[in-house]
Amino acid sequence: MQPPRDMSGARGAERELASIARDDMKWALRLNTEDRKGNVSSAAEVLSRGDVVYVEKKEEGGGYRLRQPPKVQGALVAMEPKTGRVVAMVGGFSFAQSEFNRASQAYRQPGSSFKPFVYAAALDNGYTPSSVIMDAPISLPDGNGGVWEPSNYGGGSADAAALLRMIGDAVPAVRDALLARATTLGADVPMCIAGRAARVSGIGEKIKPLANLPALHMLLVNPGVPVSTPAVFAALEQRDNAPLPPVPAQGFRTAAELVAWLDGTRNDLAAPAERLAPQIVAVRDALAGDGALIARMSGSGATVYGLFEDDARLARARSRIAASHPEWWLSGARHPATPADLTLEAP
Repeated sequence: MQPPRDMSGARGAERELASIARDDMKWALRLNTEDRKGNVSSAAEVLSRGDVVYVEKKEEGGGYRLRQPPKVQGALVAMEPKTGRVVAMVGGFSFAQSEFNRASQAYRQPGSSFKPFVYAAALDNGYTPSSVIMDAPISLPDGNGGVWEPSNYGGGSADAAALLRMIGDAVPAVRDALLARATTLGADVPMCIAGRAARVSGIGEKIKPLANLPALHMLLVNPGVPVSTPAVFAALEQRDNAPLPPVPAQGFRTAAELVAWLDGTRNDLAAPAERLAPQIVAVRDALAGDGALIARMSGSGATVYGLFEDDARLARARSRIAASHPEWWLSGARHPATPADLTLEAP
């Protein structure tokens, strides 16, 4: 054990020896890393001689239990409601590690405190507790010649698609009706509900699933910058581009064949989106530099996808990109292979 400090601040010379029972470190014996998952049988598979670890003295029975510094810290202020006297204040996990007081120095997050004002204004304008609000994308004048486009935290209309897909799975009889109405919520909603690789045309309502497709290993990366879809379309310089080539009738046997076909296609929204958000180019270059077979912007941005040969190469690229750009959002995905006899009907 690390010896305590004396009155002068120096650490004492005597050290206490202690042991930790296996039951008091069980949580650390469950591994969940890229290289290994599952339980291990001994602490030696997790810790090495010389490692510095946190321990906590047990309240009952003596001995210690293994601890770890938290990644997320909180704060607490306890007050007497009648007098306002502060009874207790906790500003974080350890004052020795950080003197920043999260109770008194951190900026307050509004949380749900604004909701009574919004709900009160709604009730004053004719809304009732039973009023139904459609959570669909809208654009409103901002009074300064521009538009205001509120969006969910995740962006786009993915929330609506997730809800419709959940309803369709629970009540299959209404699935077709939901799909027919899906495009009124957003052009990409039917594709999100389908949840499979497909060729999409029209404004998003014509979906043709792809047959004979190899397993695909994809990494999605977003630089964390907002990109307005209407602004991207407004910046589109040419709208009479030639149509994209047809998908081969025999499909694609390998990822290399798919990439070769994709090289002959394009995303017409990439150029205007990259002018509005140059960070998209940095994301694309990072994916290409870390071994992606192809890296291209998805939709109107700002997310960029990269296709990789296998999960191992994807994992290495993800680790390197996350280390060099911790502010970027990353998500890996694997699309299973689709058979050649897949029924080519929209879901």
